[in-house]
Amino acid sequence: MKTVLYMAIAANGAVANHQGGTPWGKASWQNYIRATNAAGNLIMGRTTYDVMERNGEFDPFDPKVKLFVVSSHPAPPKAIAEFVATPAEAIKRLSDFEIIMVAGGPILATSMLKANQLNEIHLDIEPIILGGGVPLIPNQLERHLTLLDIIRYDGGITLKYAVEKAS
Repeated sequence: MKTVLYMAIAANGAVANHQGGTPWGKASWQNYIRATNAAGNLIMGRTTYDVMERNGEFDPFDPKVKLFVVSSHPAPPKAIAEFVATPAEAIKRLSDFEIIMVAGGPILATSMLKANQLNEIHLDIEPIILGGGVPLIPNQLERHLTLLDIIRYDGGITLKYAVEKAS
């Protein structure tokens, strides 16, 4: 089992603009849907869940995809995902999967990096600069990465990295 953080980011490393918007291209969105459907699961933070739910962005996903939201707040009525208190709980519940997908947002990504819970990071680099945007890792955290692959797609590239564990 490996845990993969999959994020679209601007050329300057921002995951959203200063208002929280994500102006990503269609090809990047399709990459994300394909990867999530192939994995059969997705762990996300509460803000990402709320935005995707409000915008109807779960519609393209295979209905069999198991969705988990890491949040300290209770699930809203009619939630389409299971809410858990920690990433470790979601990972445990998805332990039968070969790949566990993680997406959104920076707080979840940072906590999982700190806890050595990520094996890989896949970044779709979008051709845009979001000055004043939300950074992928919002606080001082260093982790060495090993480049695994570079994939070109219509309008951008995907960089795939292995994450070195902190000692």
